[in-house]
Amino acid sequence: MRHSQNVQFATSNLEMIQTLEHINPDSLGLAAKWVLEFYCRWVFPVLFAQSNLAKSEFLFLCDVFNGTLFIPDLSPSQILLGQVLFAVDAYPEYPQKWGFDPHSLLSKLRSLDDATAFTIVDAIRRFWNFQKKHQDAPYDQILDKIGIASLFSDCRY
Repeated sequence: MRHSQNVQFATSNLEMIQTLEHINPDSLGLAAKWVLEFYCRWVFPVLFAQSNLAKSEFLFLCDVFNGTLFIPDLSPSQILLGQVLFAVDAYPEYPQKWGFDPHSLLSKLRSLDDATAFTIVDAIRRFWNFQKKHQDAPYDQILDKIGIASLFSDCRY
């Protein structure tokens, strides 16, 4: 019996891939689609869940990072921590606005490795990419579409 040395990839849900900015699934090879779908379906939600962020904390991060340019040369955990330290100091009303304890959030962020921090940064980017196309979408719908609604007990989706 001859064994094939070819690896075949199949992808079933291109909607998740489309939440990634500037990626046209039709322009990707099947292997790239498979890797992106695997990341979106399995790696992204598992690592994001490890952050133990509350929905209010994540929405605060989205608010704070609105309009931010992420540079891949910088550590994602340092980007998150630095931006939050600045925002909590510069805008002391934010914790009350979003309903979270800034000390708890800072403790969570300090414990993140870069892989988990990257998924948070990616989720923030995906949040704004979806919101840009669906400006009237409620937050819970956006969280559902980017694949993290099920991680928050107070999401309605």
